[in-house]
Amino acid sequence: MEEVREILFTIGNIEFTVGSVIILGLVTLAAIILYRVIKRTLFTKLLSPKGIEPTEFTSFYHYLKILVLLIWGFAAVHILNLNHSFFVTEDVNVNVALILGGLFILNAARIIDWFITHYLVHNYYTSQDQESGRQTAMTTEAKMSQRVKYIIYIFALFLILRNFDLDLTLFHTEYGGSSFDFKLSNILLAVMVLMFARVIVDLLTQLIMVGVYQTRSIEVGAQIALNQIIKYIIFVIAAIIALNYLGFNMTLIWGGAAALLVGLGLGLQQTFNDVFSGILLLFERTVTVGDILKLEDGIIGTVQRIGLRTTLVETRANVSMIVPNSKLVTNHVENLTHHNNKIKYLVDVGVAYGSDTTVVKSILLRAVKNNPYVMEFPAPFVRFTNFGGSSLDFELHFFSRNILVIEDIKSDIRFRIDELFRENGIEIPFPQQVVWHKNDM
Repeated sequence: MEEVREILFTIGNIEFTVGSVIILGLVTLAAIILYRVIKRTLFTKLLSPKGIEPTEFTSFYHYLKILVLLIWGFAAVHILNLNHSFFVTEDVNVNVALILGGLFILNAARIIDWFITHYLVHNYYTSQDQESGRQTAMTTEAKMSQRVKYIIYIFALFLILRNFDLDLTLFHTEYGGSSFDFKLSNILLAVMVLMFARVIVDLLTQLIMVGVYQTRSIEVGAQIALNQIIKYIIFVIAAIIALNYLGFNMTLIWGGAAALLVGLGLGLQQTFNDVFSGILLLFERTVTVGDILKLEDGIIGTVQRIGLRTTLVETRANVSMIVPNSKLVTNHVENLTHHNNKIKYLVDVGVAYGSDTTVVKSILLRAVKNNPYVMEFPAPFVRFTNFGGSSLDFELHFFSRNILVIEDIKSDIRFRIDELFRENGIEIPFPQQVVWHKNDM
């Protein structure tokens, strides 16, 4: 052991022993091996197949080299007892190890920033452009990369403050029997929470919700409205968390927010009902754009747009109706084209007693045979429904896809029935009533 402690040479006040030189040599060798393994094996094999150009690795390898040198320097300081103090107070001791540790965290943040922006963010938006065949994601990629950069470096600064005793207390407060020390790290945490909320909003609206919108064919207006709701919810939660980190009394804030929400709930109860009904419509897909609805008051119209609060319905008279979404959810509404637009209709007709019912049936089928708006399959059919007070009652059933102009189709069929009845001597009787008069004389 004496040989290990033997001094080989000195530089200034620094003594180089056999043991320190050996350990320092091993650390140097380990640093070189670490750098080469990461550079030539691990990251090259991991990142190269992912579409990252070799020229883009230059900055990464530069950051990696500095990181390995900082690790070597940190080890050398402790091996050779070079942890010199530059500035000492009651709370802070600025020494060599502190500076190297701070530089290590900042350089690690640079590597993480490079990895996320090049490997994750860039690859995702590049694939998006390739799928769409357009260069539309470049601006969005730059914004996302910038926000990720802010979060990483703010977090790195937070680690430096917390781990190197640099987190100074700006002021001290007491309230409600509890105390709070407002430090520099509290500001960083609040800012980081808000930035992280911005990234979450982007991830939800640009990654997750896009797939939902495409799957359910939700129109652009509804997409924007839903994105805004997601944005407001996430930012409200983030703001509350940030205020908590800044030392605000959350009991008072929650109490005020509860009172405000009660007031808003009472004043905007119907609006909230319509909004949540709109969300149900967009995700349940019971009503979609293009569907033909029969509303509770008998009005038939086509859905032109589904908004977050109201739905635009165009009636058969080309009148635009703005229908609150709650009526489409809670009221009785018939979706005439929910599964398909093939609907059965009927035309009532009565003939005089004594008419040949076989001939009547044949005539009614002929009346719709050549009508271009009547479907051949399922085939039309006639139903003998009743022996009426003054007529034999029939129903002519047929299928058609022309829902909005069905009354005009029925009118044409009635014209044709009247024409054929006249040609074949079939009478449509007037209502008759027999009156018996008893003569007591």
